[in-house]
Amino acid sequence: MLLCFILCVQVCQFSTKEKKILETRLTVIMVNNFKVILFIVSLGSITLLWYYTRLFFTTEPAELVNAIETNAIETKHSTGVAPTRFIYLTQTENCIPTYLSSPEVIGDSEACQCDVIILSYKTKCADTSLPHVQYIFNSNKSITWTTGRNLLYEAAKKRKEKYIHYIFIDDDVQLIPVDKKNTQNPFRRYEESLKIFQPAVVVILDGRKRNHFPTKILPERLDCELTRYVQIYRIDGLFIAYHYQAIDYILPYVSKYDSVSWWYSQEYTNVRLNIRFNGQVVTDPRFRTPNPQHRDYQKRLPLQDAFNSFVADIRLEEPEKYRKSFEPILQQWLANDDPKWMLGQQTCVRDLSVHPYRPYENLA
Repeated sequence: MLLCFILCVQVCQFSTKEKKILETRLTVIMVNNFKVILFIVSLGSITLLWYYTRLFFTTEPAELVNAIETNAIETKHSTGVAPTRFIYLTQTENCIPTYLSSPEVIGDSEACQCDVIILSYKTKCADTSLPHVQYIFNSNKSITWTTGRNLLYEAAKKRKEKYIHYIFIDDDVQLIPVDKKNTQNPFRRYEESLKIFQPAVVVILDGRKRNHFPTKILPERLDCELTRYVQIYRIDGLFIAYHYQAIDYILPYVSKYDSVSWWYSQEYTNVRLNIRFNGQVVTDPRFRTPNPQHRDYQKRLPLQDAFNSFVADIRLEEPEKYRKSFEPILQQWLANDDPKWMLGQQTCVRDLSVHPYRPYENLA
Protein backbone atom coordinates (compact mmCIF):
# COMPACT_ATOMS: atom_id res chain seq x y z
CA MET A 1 0.00 0.00 0.00
CA LEU A 2 2.82 2.40 0.84
CA LEU A 3 4.47 1.63 -2.51
CA CYS A 4 1.24 2.44 -4.39
CA PHE A 5 0.94 5.71 -2.50
CA ILE A 6 4.50 6.70 -3.51
CA LEU A 7 3.86 5.89 -7.20
CA CYS A 8 0.66 7.86 -7.12
CA VAL A 9 2.47 10.92 -5.84
CA GLN A 10 5.01 10.60 -8.64
CA VAL A 11 2.71 10.03 -11.62
CA CYS A 12 -0.65 11.53 -10.74
CA GLN A 13 -1.55 15.04 -11.90
CA PHE A 14 -1.31 17.14 -8.75
CA SER A 15 -0.50 20.78 -8.33
CA THR A 16 2.84 21.73 -6.83
CA LYS A 17 1.20 22.65 -3.53
CA GLU A 18 -0.74 19.39 -3.39
CA LYS A 19 2.42 17.41 -4.14
CA LYS A 20 4.25 19.08 -1.28
CA ILE A 21 1.39 18.27 1.08
CA LEU A 22 1.37 14.65 -0.05
CA GLU A 23 5.15 14.34 0.18
CA THR A 24 5.01 15.70 3.73
CA ARG A 25 2.38 13.14 4.65
CA LEU A 26 4.44 10.41 2.99
CA THR A 27 7.49 11.38 5.03
CA VAL A 28 5.48 11.22 8.25
CA ILE A 29 4.13 7.76 7.33
CA MET A 30 7.61 6.45 6.51
CA VAL A 31 9.04 7.78 9.78
CA ASN A 32 6.19 6.22 11.75
CA ASN A 33 6.66 2.90 9.97
CA PHE A 34 10.37 3.01 10.64
CA LYS A 35 9.70 3.61 14.33
CA VAL A 36 7.35 0.61 14.40
CA ILE A 37 9.94 -1.61 12.69
CA LEU A 38 12.67 -0.37 15.02
CA PHE A 39 10.48 -1.08 18.05
CA ILE A 40 9.72 -4.63 16.85
CA VAL A 41 13.40 -5.37 16.16
CA SER A 42 14.43 -3.96 19.54
CA LEU A 43 11.76 -5.94 21.37
CA GLY A 44 12.84 -9.15 19.61
CA SER A 45 16.49 -8.53 20.44
CA ILE A 46 15.69 -7.91 24.11
CA THR A 47 13.57 -11.07 24.23
CA LEU A 48 16.34 -13.20 22.72
CA LEU A 49 18.91 -11.65 25.05
CA TRP A 50 16.72 -12.42 28.10
CA TYR A 51 16.11 -15.99 26.95
CA TYR A 52 19.75 -16.93 26.40
CA THR A 53 20.87 -15.15 29.56
CA ARG A 54 18.33 -17.10 31.58
CA LEU A 55 19.31 -20.34 29.85
CA PHE A 56 22.99 -19.78 30.57
CA PHE A 57 22.71 -18.82 34.22
CA THR A 58 20.04 -21.31 35.30
CA THR A 59 21.31 -24.49 33.64
CA GLU A 60 22.28 -27.04 36.27
CA PRO A 61 25.53 -29.01 36.06
CA ALA A 62 25.51 -31.62 33.37
CA GLU A 63 25.84 -34.48 35.82
CA LEU A 64 22.54 -33.45 37.46
CA VAL A 65 20.59 -32.79 34.29
CA ASN A 66 21.76 -35.11 31.57
CA ALA A 67 21.07 -38.72 32.43
CA ILE A 68 23.66 -41.02 30.94
CA GLU A 69 22.27 -42.55 27.78
CA THR A 70 22.62 -46.30 27.66
CA ASN A 71 21.04 -49.07 25.65
CA ALA A 72 19.19 -50.63 28.56
CA ILE A 73 19.91 -48.50 31.62
CA GLU A 74 18.09 -45.42 32.81
CA THR A 75 18.07 -43.36 35.97
CA LYS A 76 16.03 -45.22 38.56
CA HIS A 77 15.80 -42.71 41.38
CA SER A 78 15.05 -39.04 41.69
CA THR A 79 17.47 -36.72 43.45
CA GLY A 80 14.81 -35.53 45.91
CA VAL A 81 14.81 -36.03 49.67
CA ALA A 82 17.32 -38.75 50.51
CA PRO A 83 16.26 -41.67 52.71
CA THR A 84 17.77 -42.01 56.19
CA ARG A 85 17.11 -45.63 57.18
CA PHE A 86 18.75 -48.92 56.22
CA ILE A 87 17.28 -52.25 55.28
CA TYR A 88 19.01 -55.54 56.08
CA LEU A 89 18.28 -58.52 53.85
CA THR A 90 19.16 -62.12 54.64
CA GLN A 91 17.95 -65.67 54.10
CA THR A 92 17.87 -68.48 56.62
CA GLU A 93 16.17 -71.80 57.22
CA ASN A 94 13.42 -70.51 59.52
CA CYS A 95 13.60 -67.42 61.81
CA ILE A 96 16.21 -64.74 62.35
CA PRO A 97 19.28 -66.16 64.15
CA THR A 98 19.73 -65.21 67.79
CA TYR A 99 22.89 -63.21 67.13
CA LEU A 100 21.25 -61.01 64.49
CA SER A 101 18.10 -60.48 66.57
CA SER A 102 19.99 -58.94 69.48
CA PRO A 103 19.50 -55.17 70.04
CA GLU A 104 23.23 -54.60 69.48
CA VAL A 105 22.91 -55.95 65.93
CA ILE A 106 19.62 -55.49 64.00
CA GLY A 107 17.03 -56.53 66.59
CA ASP A 108 16.20 -52.95 67.64
CA SER A 109 14.74 -50.84 64.81
CA GLU A 110 15.44 -47.56 66.60
CA ALA A 111 19.06 -48.42 67.38
CA CYS A 112 19.92 -49.56 63.85
CA GLN A 113 17.48 -47.19 62.14
CA CYS A 114 16.61 -50.14 59.98
CA ASP A 115 14.04 -52.58 58.73
CA VAL A 116 14.72 -56.24 58.02
CA ILE A 117 13.45 -58.73 55.44
CA ILE A 118 14.20 -62.42 55.96
CA LEU A 119 13.63 -65.12 53.39
CA SER A 120 12.75 -68.38 55.14
CA TYR A 121 13.62 -71.06 52.64
CA LYS A 122 12.84 -74.27 54.59
CA THR A 123 9.90 -73.58 56.90
CA LYS A 124 7.76 -70.54 57.65
CA CYS A 125 8.66 -68.43 60.66
CA ALA A 126 5.76 -67.68 63.03
CA ASP A 127 7.71 -65.27 65.25
CA THR A 128 6.15 -61.78 65.28
CA SER A 129 8.04 -60.34 68.27
CA LEU A 130 10.07 -57.95 66.08
CA PRO A 131 7.64 -55.67 64.19
CA HIS A 132 10.36 -54.23 61.93
CA VAL A 133 11.23 -57.74 60.65
CA GLN A 134 9.26 -59.07 57.69
CA TYR A 135 9.38 -62.74 56.78
CA ILE A 136 8.82 -64.05 53.30
CA PHE A 137 8.61 -67.73 52.50
CA ASN A 138 9.35 -69.52 49.29
CA SER A 139 8.58 -73.20 49.01
CA ASN A 140 10.78 -73.68 45.95
CA LYS A 141 13.18 -76.42 46.98
CA SER A 142 15.70 -75.41 44.31
CA ILE A 143 16.23 -71.90 45.70
CA THR A 144 19.90 -70.84 45.67
CA TRP A 145 21.99 -68.12 47.29
CA THR A 146 21.55 -66.14 44.07
CA THR A 147 17.81 -66.58 43.55
CA GLY A 148 17.21 -66.04 47.27
CA ARG A 149 18.95 -62.68 47.18
CA ASN A 150 17.00 -61.72 44.10
CA LEU A 151 13.74 -62.48 45.95
CA LEU A 152 14.89 -60.27 48.83
CA TYR A 153 15.81 -57.52 46.39
CA GLU A 154 12.38 -57.68 44.75
CA ALA A 155 10.62 -57.61 48.13
CA ALA A 156 12.62 -54.57 49.26
CA LYS A 157 11.95 -52.65 46.04
CA LYS A 158 8.21 -53.21 46.36
CA ARG A 159 8.13 -51.22 49.59
CA LYS A 160 6.98 -47.63 49.50
CA GLU A 161 9.85 -46.60 51.76
CA LYS A 162 13.27 -46.24 50.19
CA TYR A 163 16.45 -46.90 52.12
CA ILE A 164 19.84 -45.21 52.08
CA HIS A 165 21.62 -48.56 51.77
CA TYR A 166 20.36 -52.06 51.02
CA ILE A 167 22.56 -54.33 53.12
CA PHE A 168 22.75 -58.02 52.18
CA ILE A 169 24.23 -60.35 54.78
CA ASP A 170 24.57 -64.09 55.19
CA ASP A 171 22.71 -65.28 58.27
CA ASP A 172 25.86 -66.37 60.14
CA VAL A 173 28.03 -63.29 59.67
CA GLN A 174 29.47 -61.25 62.51
CA LEU A 175 31.06 -57.80 62.54
CA ILE A 176 34.39 -57.87 64.35
CA PRO A 177 36.46 -54.68 64.85
CA VAL A 178 40.11 -54.85 63.80
CA ASP A 179 40.99 -52.57 66.69
CA LYS A 180 40.18 -54.79 69.67
CA LYS A 181 40.53 -51.85 72.07
CA ASN A 182 37.59 -50.02 70.57
CA THR A 183 34.54 -50.83 72.66
CA GLN A 184 31.94 -48.99 70.54
CA ASN A 185 29.16 -51.02 68.97
CA PRO A 186 30.61 -52.16 65.61
CA PHE A 187 27.26 -52.18 63.80
CA ARG A 188 26.48 -48.61 64.86
CA ARG A 189 29.98 -47.44 63.82
CA TYR A 190 29.58 -49.18 60.47
CA GLU A 191 26.15 -47.63 59.84
CA GLU A 192 27.28 -44.15 60.84
CA SER A 193 30.06 -44.23 58.25
CA LEU A 194 27.58 -45.32 55.59
CA LYS A 195 25.43 -42.28 56.34
CA ILE A 196 28.35 -39.86 56.28
CA PHE A 197 30.31 -41.05 53.23
CA GLN A 198 27.61 -42.95 51.29
CA PRO A 199 29.78 -45.23 49.13
CA ALA A 200 28.18 -46.76 46.06
CA VAL A 201 29.11 -50.26 47.21
CA VAL A 202 30.85 -51.22 50.45
CA VAL A 203 31.82 -54.75 51.43
CA ILE A 204 33.15 -56.13 54.70
CA LEU A 205 36.02 -58.56 54.22
CA ASP A 206 36.10 -61.98 55.79
CA GLY A 207 39.80 -61.70 56.63
CA ARG A 208 41.02 -64.10 53.98
CA LYS A 209 43.02 -63.18 50.89
CA ARG A 210 40.34 -64.21 48.41
CA ASN A 211 38.98 -60.67 48.43
CA HIS A 212 42.24 -59.37 46.92
CA PHE A 213 42.60 -56.75 49.60
CA PRO A 214 45.75 -54.64 49.02
CA THR A 215 47.63 -56.15 51.97
CA LYS A 216 50.88 -54.41 51.03
CA ILE A 217 49.55 -51.07 52.21
CA LEU A 218 48.55 -52.28 55.67
CA PRO A 219 51.96 -52.06 57.41
CA GLU A 220 52.85 -48.83 55.58
CA ARG A 221 49.56 -46.99 55.99
CA LEU A 222 47.94 -48.43 59.08
CA ASP A 223 46.53 -45.04 60.09
CA CYS A 224 44.90 -44.67 56.71
CA GLU A 225 43.72 -48.27 56.74
CA LEU A 226 41.68 -47.76 59.89
CA THR A 227 40.16 -44.39 59.07
CA ARG A 228 39.29 -44.45 55.37
CA TYR A 229 37.56 -46.69 52.92
CA VAL A 230 39.87 -48.72 50.71
CA GLN A 231 39.10 -49.40 47.07
CA ILE A 232 38.71 -53.05 46.21
CA TYR A 233 38.01 -54.93 43.00
CA ARG A 234 37.08 -58.51 43.79
CA ILE A 235 34.77 -59.29 46.64
CA ASP A 236 32.76 -61.90 48.46
CA GLY A 237 29.18 -60.76 48.87
CA LEU A 238 28.54 -62.22 52.32
CA PHE A 239 28.27 -58.69 53.83
CA ILE A 240 27.66 -56.02 51.20
CA ALA A 241 25.76 -52.70 51.10
CA TYR A 242 24.42 -51.07 47.94
CA HIS A 243 23.61 -47.36 47.86
CA TYR A 244 20.03 -46.67 46.82
CA GLN A 245 21.20 -44.71 43.76
CA ALA A 246 23.45 -47.56 42.63
CA ILE A 247 21.64 -50.79 43.43
CA ASP A 248 19.33 -50.90 40.40
CA TYR A 249 22.33 -50.65 38.08
CA ILE A 250 23.87 -53.75 39.67
CA LEU A 251 21.12 -56.15 40.72
CA PRO A 252 19.47 -58.54 40.20
CA TYR A 253 22.18 -61.17 40.39
CA VAL A 254 22.68 -63.36 37.34
CA SER A 255 21.55 -66.89 38.16
CA LYS A 256 22.26 -68.66 34.86
CA TYR A 257 25.47 -70.22 36.23
CA ASP A 258 24.00 -71.60 39.48
CA SER A 259 23.84 -75.15 38.15
CA VAL A 260 27.64 -75.08 37.86
CA SER A 261 28.57 -73.06 40.94
CA TRP A 262 26.81 -70.69 43.33
CA TRP A 263 30.01 -68.64 43.44
CA TYR A 264 29.69 -67.59 39.81
CA SER A 265 26.87 -65.10 40.32
CA GLN A 266 29.12 -63.04 42.59
CA GLU A 267 32.04 -63.28 40.16
CA TYR A 268 29.77 -62.02 37.40
CA THR A 269 28.68 -59.17 39.66
CA ASN A 270 32.34 -58.36 40.39
CA VAL A 271 33.01 -57.76 36.70
CA ARG A 272 29.84 -55.71 36.34
CA LEU A 273 30.73 -53.60 39.40
CA ASN A 274 34.17 -52.76 38.09
CA ILE A 275 32.75 -51.58 34.79
CA ARG A 276 29.79 -49.58 36.04
CA PHE A 277 31.24 -48.24 39.30
CA ASN A 278 34.95 -48.28 38.73
CA GLY A 279 36.74 -46.98 41.83
CA GLN A 280 33.54 -46.73 43.88
CA VAL A 281 33.58 -50.27 45.26
CA VAL A 282 35.23 -50.11 48.67
CA THR A 283 35.72 -51.92 51.95
CA ASP A 284 35.50 -50.60 55.48
CA PRO A 285 38.87 -51.79 56.80
CA ARG A 286 37.94 -51.28 60.46
CA PHE A 287 35.98 -54.54 60.45
CA ARG A 288 36.14 -58.19 59.45
CA THR A 289 33.20 -60.53 59.11
CA PRO A 290 33.86 -64.20 59.86
CA ASN A 291 31.12 -66.62 58.87
CA PRO A 292 31.71 -69.89 60.71
CA GLN A 293 28.86 -71.87 59.16
CA HIS A 294 29.48 -73.51 55.79
CA ARG A 295 26.53 -75.23 54.17
CA ASP A 296 26.61 -77.79 51.43
CA TYR A 297 25.91 -76.27 48.02
CA GLN A 298 27.10 -76.33 44.41
CA LYS A 299 30.72 -75.12 44.38
CA ARG A 300 33.37 -74.76 41.74
CA LEU A 301 36.31 -72.45 41.51
CA PRO A 302 35.85 -69.59 38.98
CA LEU A 303 37.92 -71.18 36.24
CA GLN A 304 38.95 -69.54 32.99
CA ASP A 305 36.02 -70.91 31.01
CA ALA A 306 33.65 -69.23 33.44
CA PHE A 307 35.39 -65.88 33.08
CA ASN A 308 35.28 -66.21 29.30
CA SER A 309 31.53 -66.72 29.55
CA PHE A 310 31.10 -63.76 31.93
CA VAL A 311 33.01 -61.46 29.64
CA ALA A 312 31.10 -62.58 26.55
CA ASP A 313 27.78 -61.93 28.29
CA ILE A 314 28.86 -58.59 29.71
CA ARG A 315 30.01 -57.34 26.32
CA LEU A 316 26.46 -57.92 25.11
CA GLU A 317 24.72 -56.25 28.05
CA GLU A 318 26.89 -53.14 28.27
CA PRO A 319 26.34 -50.17 25.93
CA GLU A 320 28.49 -50.12 22.81
CA LYS A 321 29.35 -46.45 23.36
CA TYR A 322 31.44 -47.34 26.45
CA ARG A 323 33.25 -50.30 24.88
CA LYS A 324 36.59 -48.56 24.47
CA SER A 325 36.53 -47.52 28.12
CA PHE A 326 35.66 -50.83 29.72
CA GLU A 327 37.39 -53.24 27.34
CA PRO A 328 40.75 -52.90 29.18
CA ILE A 329 38.97 -53.97 32.36
CA LEU A 330 37.65 -57.09 30.66
CA GLN A 331 41.05 -57.90 29.20
CA GLN A 332 42.69 -57.62 32.62
CA TRP A 333 40.03 -59.88 34.06
CA LEU A 334 40.48 -62.45 31.31
CA ALA A 335 44.24 -62.42 31.80
CA ASN A 336 43.66 -63.08 35.50
CA ASP A 337 46.41 -60.60 36.32
CA ASP A 338 46.77 -58.82 39.61
CA PRO A 339 44.79 -55.72 38.58
CA LYS A 340 46.58 -53.05 40.61
CA TRP A 341 45.07 -50.56 38.20
CA MET A 342 41.72 -51.36 39.82
CA LEU A 343 42.83 -50.06 43.20
CA GLY A 344 43.33 -46.58 41.79
CA GLN A 345 46.11 -44.10 42.46
CA GLN A 346 44.68 -43.43 45.91
CA THR A 347 43.98 -46.66 47.73
CA CYS A 348 42.71 -44.98 50.89
CA VAL A 349 39.79 -42.71 50.11
CA ARG A 350 37.48 -40.60 52.23
CA ASP A 351 35.71 -38.41 49.68
CA LEU A 352 33.15 -40.65 47.99
CA SER A 353 30.55 -37.98 47.31
CA VAL A 354 29.81 -38.88 43.69
CA HIS A 355 26.07 -38.30 43.71
CA PRO A 356 23.84 -39.16 42.12
CA TYR A 357 25.52 -42.49 41.35
CA ARG A 358 25.30 -43.39 37.70
CA PRO A 359 27.24 -46.08 35.85
CA TYR A 360 30.44 -45.47 33.87
CA GLU A 361 31.17 -42.03 35.37
CA ASN A 362 34.57 -43.05 36.71
CA LEU A 363 35.87 -44.83 33.65
CA ALA A 364 39.05 -43.27 32.29
